[in-house]
Amino acid sequence: MDRHRVVSKSASNASHPGFPTGFLLLACLTAFALSVVFWAPLYFGAGLIGGDLYPYYFPQKAFLSDSLRSGEFPLWNNWVGHGYPLIAESQTAALHPVVLAAFWQWDINTAYNAVQLFHYVLAFVGMALFTRRWLNHERGAWFPALLAALVFTYAWFPPRICLEWAILTGAYLPWILWSTDRLLTSGRLRDFVLLSGLLAIQLLAGHFHIAFLTLLIAVPYAATYPWRTRDLDGAAPQGVSPRQTWRSPGLVLLAIATGFLLAAVQLFPTWELKQQSQRAEVNADHDPAYGHIPPAYLTQIVMPWFWYDRDLDRDAALAKLPGGGASSGTNQVEAHVYFGLIPIALAIAAAVRPGSRRRERWFWLAMGVFGLVYATAILLPLFRHLPGFSFFHGPGRYGLLTTVSVALGAAAALQFVLQRLSRPAGITLASVVLLITTAELWWVSGVVTYAVAIPNPPIDYREASVVRRLLHEHPQPARLFAPGPNVPTLLGVSAVPVYLGIGPAEYYTDGWPPPPSPADPAPGSPYSDEQFAWMHANGVTHVLSFGEIDALRHPVAMVWIGFDELLSRAWGRFDEPIYLYELKGALPRVRFEPPDAASKVEITEMRANRVTIRVESPVAGKVVLGDLDYPGWICQVDGLTLGREDGRVITHQRHGIDRALEVPAGTHEIVWVYQPRSLYYGLVVSLLAATQLLLACGVRVLLARRGLAAASSDAATKIVRKG
Repeated sequence: MDRHRVVSKSASNASHPGFPTGFLLLACLTAFALSVVFWAPLYFGAGLIGGDLYPYYFPQKAFLSDSLRSGEFPLWNNWVGHGYPLIAESQTAALHPVVLAAFWQWDINTAYNAVQLFHYVLAFVGMALFTRRWLNHERGAWFPALLAALVFTYAWFPPRICLEWAILTGAYLPWILWSTDRLLTSGRLRDFVLLSGLLAIQLLAGHFHIAFLTLLIAVPYAATYPWRTRDLDGAAPQGVSPRQTWRSPGLVLLAIATGFLLAAVQLFPTWELKQQSQRAEVNADHDPAYGHIPPAYLTQIVMPWFWYDRDLDRDAALAKLPGGGASSGTNQVEAHVYFGLIPIALAIAAAVRPGSRRRERWFWLAMGVFGLVYATAILLPLFRHLPGFSFFHGPGRYGLLTTVSVALGAAAALQFVLQRLSRPAGITLASVVLLITTAELWWVSGVVTYAVAIPNPPIDYREASVVRRLLHEHPQPARLFAPGPNVPTLLGVSAVPVYLGIGPAEYYTDGWPPPPSPADPAPGSPYSDEQFAWMHANGVTHVLSFGEIDALRHPVAMVWIGFDELLSRAWGRFDEPIYLYELKGALPRVRFEPPDAASKVEITEMRANRVTIRVESPVAGKVVLGDLDYPGWICQVDGLTLGREDGRVITHQRHGIDRALEVPAGTHEIVWVYQPRSLYYGLVVSLLAATQLLLACGVRVLLARRGLAAASSDAATKIVRKG
């Protein structure tokens, strides 16, 4: 049956039957079973380690969890470096409903696992529903839809398990396609709201590259709807007017725009940070070519036994391959694109098979080819100045477009075969295909990855950390200089240097020190004189190192040496000790300038969005807080809010790192409060968009009820007249 014939069944309703409850149940059960097959240890308390998990994601989630449990919703992260806008950096995904609920209720490892597993199930079910709908619910569509969902969910995402954003945002891609297709064929308000809401949730997940890839599919899919739904002779489908055919893509574009408005509470702060970050412009330090797939490495699609050999150093092999015009490097995770041998064979068969639905197949073939070619970075010179293409790293991620294309092609070919077999033979064949593909993708997911699941993850040992206890006993908030950027913030203290995808530009200037090397140091001090000079000027209270520091050369005092339950496990240092020193003579986190022996200044409270300082001084001076000066911080002195225009609040001239305030003599309470206007403006826009949708739904329900009442009245009148 051709898709345009199904569309013609009803011009007033969707082109497909009601919600497929039976198939939905099957898809959910299959999705859960597969998540157990691929990630069984995560269901039993194991935890992931490797890649960016401990340097990037767990520090963010630990801060979010601790803040929520203390009764505060964090807008600012004061643990990483000198602080950064947590909402704006976005990858904490603090506004995402699933993430927020999980880290509010459960411990960090349980919540992290639950979010990952939930989205694997969600991705599978969404792709299954979209594929079955795309196949027009015809005979033999159940098993092909499950195959497409298997390929989409477990071919591309498991090797990227070390990148939390991959599945967290990618899971919504098929759901957005499903709702787009529903809106195209129905034009109903509820499908409009569904598409807008799904896109907003995907944007709230915080990593916008997958959202951009989603739009690269959904927008052309909607724009080509009038072309794809025409008969072979160019006529419109029976019962569907040309106006209705052209109206549907407009509704989709409007729904997408509404989705962006709903997510404005996330997008506005992120845009503000982007303009002030190290990625404000594309330059040598931000090359979007990084993470491409060298053309020769595309042979992995048909030669997995060669490229996925466990004894092969894939990163070293990739470094030797020509880059398809890209000078940047890549790695085995970013350059991974594989679908399974049976699915790729079926997809090729679907592409060359003559018959109906040619325009549908041409669309997905073009999408798949574009994704694969762009992944090699060959097209980057043509696209690198376009919005979206110019900003995001990793052309290899465009292989996700090809994954969707191959999944649908494999499903279409399998359906063609099943329709020509008896039911028992078809079930047997489909089951064999699913089992073989599952086994193959499971094997690949264990070979191509940077992360593994271990039974006792380091994050579970936070409370047992000796370094954590010692730093929290320090009279003033500690700031730690340590190897492994961000990892020490798991201790619940501020740590430098930093590692941020989009971070304040001040952290990437010449005045910021290079990160310490995590390698075992040579005898003597593991840190340079320049690094120690920077520590003294930036409120560092403690130094952590992998080697002994010469106390005669640098003013340090050893506090502790040994095995730390959290840090040693996170860094894999089971046989080598960790050294903790207190730094003497460094500028404190908060200080009075010019120095005055009779003046006393201390931090009495430090929370995510609020810092309280008490100062007692017989002379006027300046109170300097060694935290980042960033838009949104306002200052209150003795209950009176100061504005920057009054000249009392100034930026300390040292790369914008400090915040300073001139105060008169006497005793004062200074309170710094983070109230970002970008967040509040975005919140207003989001609320207005949500209110508009609710009003539209309310009007629609009211009109429907009036119409039903009028119809009932007409029917009663006719009965009376007949009587």
